[in-house]
Amino acid sequence: MSIPPLTRVSEPFRYHERVVGDVWLRREGEVPAAPEGPHVFTQRAAWLNAWIAAIGSAQTTVHLALPTLTHAALVAALVQAAKQRQVRVYIITTEGQGPELKPDEKKVHLAALDSLAAAGATLQSTTTFHPTMLLVDAATPTPRAFLESGEGLCVDEPTLAPNLQRLFALGWWRHGVNRLSRAGAGKAEQPATFPAQRVIAGVPIDVRPIVKPPAKPVARLEVADARAAFIVGAKAELWATLASLDADPALLAQLLEKAKDPACDVRVLLSARSTQVETLRKLLAAGVKVRVAAGHPHLLADGRAWIVGGHKYGREPVNGLACAAILPGPAGADLHARFAQRWETAELTLAAQAKLGEIRTPYLAITAPEAATWLPAPVAKKHIVLATPWTANSAADLTDSAAHREAKDDPSCNALELTYAWQVIPPKLPADAKEDFKLGPEPTVKGAERTKTPYSPRRFLRGKEVFVLIDRTDPDRLAEFRALERQTKVRAVIARD
Repeated sequence: MSIPPLTRVSEPFRYHERVVGDVWLRREGEVPAAPEGPHVFTQRAAWLNAWIAAIGSAQTTVHLALPTLTHAALVAALVQAAKQRQVRVYIITTEGQGPELKPDEKKVHLAALDSLAAAGATLQSTTTFHPTMLLVDAATPTPRAFLESGEGLCVDEPTLAPNLQRLFALGWWRHGVNRLSRAGAGKAEQPATFPAQRVIAGVPIDVRPIVKPPAKPVARLEVADARAAFIVGAKAELWATLASLDADPALLAQLLEKAKDPACDVRVLLSARSTQVETLRKLLAAGVKVRVAAGHPHLLADGRAWIVGGHKYGREPVNGLACAAILPGPAGADLHARFAQRWETAELTLAAQAKLGEIRTPYLAITAPEAATWLPAPVAKKHIVLATPWTANSAADLTDSAAHREAKDDPSCNALELTYAWQVIPPKLPADAKEDFKLGPEPTVKGAERTKTPYSPRRFLRGKEVFVLIDRTDPDRLAEFRALERQTKVRAVIARD
């Protein structure tokens, strides 16, 4: 009996937007450092020096919110402004109870409180007002308005001066506990007429109560909704600098959702190479470009910038008042220019595809000119039919084949479907297999043998192995035998002729 081979076609094996291993491209040479100022500062010493200079030129008012006053030059500038130039100085700080203060630092801080009060400054203590900020001549046509992000980034955004002054007033009147001035110490006033719920444009606020469990409902939570609106409102650009990929899952989800808009250029700069492979795959699959360059967390959308003030990205929310700020002015433009520069000089870029045979280290050198596109351009999906020259029993047998590996590792495309066509050729019945029969009942006549009836389909034995002989050649019958093999561990064979 001649059994023709049965041709089968597998379901497609899909490989979309593949990240082969952990492949980054690395720039050769040193990465240039961005200069400090005039509106963006990334080093604490730099922005403290800028604060001292701004206080030294103050003419009317200084509003400072800073938890510790341990910087001698800063305290000296405040004392000089209040005592020698009669500038009105208002300071929101703490009484030195913070666990981060060492005993000698606490002594310096308390001495600064006394000297500032003696010089004429008015101070209020609080543990619930967290933004770090400095306002100089806020009500004049040429104000200075500094806000520190809590991540080491400090901006000078004059357009925010009126709104940051309203934020300072909210902290002063609603979060102050004790007051210290030249007249002496006392309880801070909290006038009932001051509107605790006043909305401050461009400065969304989160206020969480200290009492656990809260004695009252949370007063206001604006930051998350404001950030979502900031991201949704991006039209042409949405650029994010992140400390890590696991710091803020909600932000990542918003970036992935925005990447669905083909008109919006979504980019992510990481401070260090990430090991979150699955998250990197999601970003690349969504069309988000990823590079590595040192920086501080912030967002950019069409020339505007978003920073936090008073708590850090991805950390547990702090009790008390924290805020964010939208920067539409010179600080926002400065952050945009710095991001573009860091993007062009980034140390690493994530590659969406690479040939496995070329990977010898975790990095690949960048050989393209500076103006060339870093990431290879994606190509259309390919549908490949491979006719195998050997016998295969199932599609699973092909996934470990050389043909499969060669096709799926081909770097010429980053979206691939492999479909296999193969032949099912059952093996022949072994020569030493003996046919098995059904035995009839015991004979009633002495000396007679029991009747033997062949199984249907015919069955053969070789030790513990069981073979069934295929008796029909149509595909349905062959499929039945394949199912029988899987269920009973028997082997389907064809005749030896």
